[in-house]
Amino acid sequence: MKKVLTFGLSVIFIIILFFLFFKRGMVVVITNEGEMAMTEISAEYTGGSIELPILAPKKSKAFRINPTGESTLILKYKDLVTKEIQRKDLDLYFETNYSGKIVIKFGPDGKISYQEEHYWP
Repeated sequence: MKKVLTFGLSVIFIIILFFLFFKRGMVVVITNEGEMAMTEISAEYTGGSIELPILAPKKSKAFRINPTGESTLILKYKDLVTKEIQRKDLDLYFETNYSGKIVIKFGPDGKISYQEEHYWP
């Protein structure tokens, strides 16, 4: 009986540690596949935003975000040709404590591609 109780308490302890140290949220990876630096990039979501003043050519930057409710991602960036701030609403859906990855790529032709993977809830 003592072994069963010890095992049960150990499992509960491991579960508590997992939830205390497991980082929740979506990882957003932004990649510049072009030959010129991208500037004034931001990604807005419910309850916050990430700002990236400059992203060098052929480089990536990753962030972890966790919205305060139901969310999508709005991408803003300075267009290299027109020098105007562009806005792109990404067709995504995630919520508080969702886990996964969103990969956004600025292609060499100026086109934006993105992919979303959910690991949890």
